[in-house]
Amino acid sequence: MDAAPTERAVQQPGRVDQRRPRATELLAKLDGSWASLIGLGFLTVNSVAAIAKSLDQPSNIIFVAVSYLDVILLFLCLNKFESASPKGKDVLRAAVWFLASLLTVLFCHRVAGIMPLLVAAGVWVMAAVSVSGSFYALFLYRGAAAVSPVNKG
Repeated sequence: MDAAPTERAVQQPGRVDQRRPRATELLAKLDGSWASLIGLGFLTVNSVAAIAKSLDQPSNIIFVAVSYLDVILLFLCLNKFESASPKGKDVLRAAVWFLASLLTVLFCHRVAGIMPLLVAAGVWVMAAVSVSGSFYALFLYRGAAAVSPVNKG
């Protein structure tokens, strides 16, 4: 009885392996970015659903579209940051700060719009502290070691 040939795990010398890669091999090659792809898919599906639900409200569509594009650009900048040159890192740091600040202001505007006046003022104050604090941390602060009196002597 001759059985049909099965895939062999061992490749014969001089012969190219024609097997299709298994799903686990593909996920291993993605090096953890599969989780990012799942998150991106989730964000995309929810954004499309929110836009579909708000077809009669253009301000909601604009809010969802701008927020979606902002998050996508933010993740692209963060992804490029690790492999960038020092000059490129400065540009990307500014882009990340701008995009994160824009997202903060967008959400603050939405939340403050449905809050009582005093609470809305508190929301705006927290947003201002967040934006200015991140600006200080990313562009002005040089580290504790640079200003510590212990390291001077």
